[in-house]
Amino acid sequence: MSKIIDMTGKRYGKLTVLYRDGSDSRGTAKWRCKCDCGNECVVLGKNLRNGNTQSCGCLQRERTGEAAKHNALDITGQKFHLLTALEPTKRRSGNCIIWKCQCDCGNFTEVALSDLKQGKTKSCGCMRYNSYGEQKIKEILDFYKISYKK
Repeated sequence: MSKIIDMTGKRYGKLTVLYRDGSDSRGTAKWRCKCDCGNECVVLGKNLRNGNTQSCGCLQRERTGEAAKHNALDITGQKFHLLTALEPTKRRSGNCIIWKCQCDCGNFTEVALSDLKQGKTKSCGCMRYNSYGEQKIKEILDFYKISYKK
């Protein structure tokens, strides 16, 4: 077993080591740390020293949030089969933005961006339930050159 290095008071990224907090099943020292965001966490000493752990997890959440802001796709006005994207909502499905859309039948619906892009959602539901009228659906699909399967 190697000698334990006292890491108390040292900073690693956003973490300040408070005290040793036991060992894991392999005998590796664990350290209680305080993050700049105010949270506390327990980290293996080797992960602090090699830079694998730099925060309580808030740094990753910040990076993910910033990436999402930069990667936000504006699809306003774009058509996806019978749906026209109107505006993003504040709701999410996982990391995916939910968009308010208007169907060609006049109804409004909210759809995840990924479902629009992948063609999983093509209407407000009127195609599935034939509430819009089968002939009208065929006309719209023919107009957009989308194959119709009954």
